[in-house]
Amino acid sequence: MDGMTQKFGVPVYVENDTNAQCMGEHELCRARDLVYVSAGTGVGAGVMLDGRLRRGETNKCGEIGYNVFFEDYKRTARAAGCLEQRIGYHVLEQQFALDRFSRRSQIPPALLAQMAAQVTKPLALCIANLTHVLDCSTVVLGGEVAELLGDALLDALNARLEELCLSPVRVRRPASADDGLIGMAAHITRMEVDALLEEE
Repeated sequence: MDGMTQKFGVPVYVENDTNAQCMGEHELCRARDLVYVSAGTGVGAGVMLDGRLRRGETNKCGEIGYNVFFEDYKRTARAAGCLEQRIGYHVLEQQFALDRFSRRSQIPPALLAQMAAQVTKPLALCIANLTHVLDCSTVVLGGEVAELLGDALLDALNARLEELCLSPVRVRRPASADDGLIGMAAHITRMEVDALLEEE
């Protein structure tokens, strides 16, 4: 980033979009722990624990698209992860010919329910496992797949999580369409304040 800062003459910050959205949702709801799940062309998560973004040893915290659901699954270098191969937007687009539909309101209700059921099965397992391991009950679901399937997916997910989880877990929509911007603004502000305090 130093090279870009020198080139443009202003500080430059780069962050994963899902992490930025996670930080924004954390700012908006102030939960101590929070998981932001993004189901789109890829599937990933941002994880806030004790009010801090968890990145992991190799910056791969939240790569839930690679969660494995089958004993005989083997990861290949170029293929999408196990979860992404089942619920990624492009998979649904091909399987259900979504290019024919421009809006959710144009998708026949029976097809919408079928897609929501297909996404719910593995995604509910993933979220249940995450919340058990992290002991976190605040889950936000965003991304193209979530936007496409809307309440059909949220209702099915929450019903399934009631059957799977030890403690109550409720998946909700993002609190703001600008959660990524809010998250980055808060993150940069904290970084700048920390830098100023270190100088004193």
